[in-house]
Amino acid sequence: MFTKVSPRSGFARMASILTALVVMLSLGAFASPTPSLAAGETALLMRVHVTNYQHGNNLQGAIVHASRDAVTEQYNAVTGSDGVALLKVRPGLYLVTVQITSLQQLYEPWSKYVDMSSATGTNVDARLLFIPELYPLKVQVLDSVSMVGVPNANVRIYDKLGQTLTQGITSATGAFIGRAPAGTFNAAVMHPKYEAHQDFVQLLVNQGSSTIIGLAPLYNPTMGDLQIHALDASTRTPIQGASITLYTKTGKVIDQGMTDSTGVYYTCLPEGPYKVKVSAPKYTGYMGVYKLVAGTLFHYDVMLVPIMAK
Repeated sequence: MFTKVSPRSGFARMASILTALVVMLSLGAFASPTPSLAAGETALLMRVHVTNYQHGNNLQGAIVHASRDAVTEQYNAVTGSDGVALLKVRPGLYLVTVQITSLQQLYEPWSKYVDMSSATGTNVDARLLFIPELYPLKVQVLDSVSMVGVPNANVRIYDKLGQTLTQGITSATGAFIGRAPAGTFNAAVMHPKYEAHQDFVQLLVNQGSSTIIGLAPLYNPTMGDLQIHALDASTRTPIQGASITLYTKTGKVIDQGMTDSTGVYYTCLPEGPYKVKVSAPKYTGYMGVYKLVAGTLFHYDVMLVPIMAK
């Protein structure tokens, strides 16, 4: 929770002075040292550009730390008004971390391994997540045969550039709880006893998201493959981002996901009939029943009718 302080108050003036002092001291204390180079080595320039993930604006006063080992290879710098920090380092693989905290902004720390081997140096884009604009995400991971939650499954949510937004391990009941920005992102779920699962999740502003993912047990002979291809009924063009929900014959949700850029959703489930619900903005919804057969891939085209604008 953030409290707005009157700019005329003594506290606000003192806070402003302290913040400025911290930034000034940081710039001096965390200046990147000149590396001690071995024969034939050349110092390389690491340019780290720090921005707000949700809005893209530059972040001043972010502390950038590059570490090649625990003792001898430590470099630090602080970003200026352009959001950039410059570090001269020796060649090698570095763990780069970025963090920023002030009275009015709160960001999650950021980290990435950076290979400093290019003679021209390396540009690093560090996009920090603004915590007040992260929304709840729940992923319920089920065994698609027993319909029981899968504990200790690894869940990773990441964007199209590969940046991890949230990740963790499912609980004893198969639930993963995280926080991520609004948007549509990739979801990867892995467990050594199940087939790896790739899908999409969408988080809405002030709402977040909740989804159910069914994992296929490895080497189970009852499993069948299902592809749903969502198409515009008028143009027959693929519909990206259509929401897919699959129900068992008893009406329980067994898997949820979204179509990719080609309009395709894929899953692997036990043999049997499933009710399939398909929906997308600006289209009428669809509901149908499809049957899976073990060891067989079934592909179904689903035509969604556009809703005519009034």
